[in-house]
Amino acid sequence: MDDFEIIHSYGSEDAIRDGVLVHPYPERWPNLLVTQSIHTDCKGQEGRTYDQALTPLLMDCILAVRANGGGEPPIVLEHTAAGTVWIMPNDLGGMTVMKPEDY
Repeated sequence: MDDFEIIHSYGSEDAIRDGVLVHPYPERWPNLLVTQSIHTDCKGQEGRTYDQALTPLLMDCILAVRANGGGEPPIVLEHTAAGTVWIMPNDLGGMTVMKPEDY
């Protein structure tokens, strides 16, 4: 595999530009991304604002990553505001929160 030349890569910045990933709080969490489906689920919750749905989910994800201590991804959280979510490392040095079907 060392002899192969990479001719194209699709990174987080490309996915943000294409609308596949959302950077919900770039000032607060510059390396934390969510998929469009997580973004949509948190935006459309009756009786809760976007921040009221997304911020606790992201805090739970951050705590889960810290508790995992570098274990093998994905880290799985169930029963969140967006249902079951996976937490995966991203190329920004942070994490991307997604639904299993987004993978």
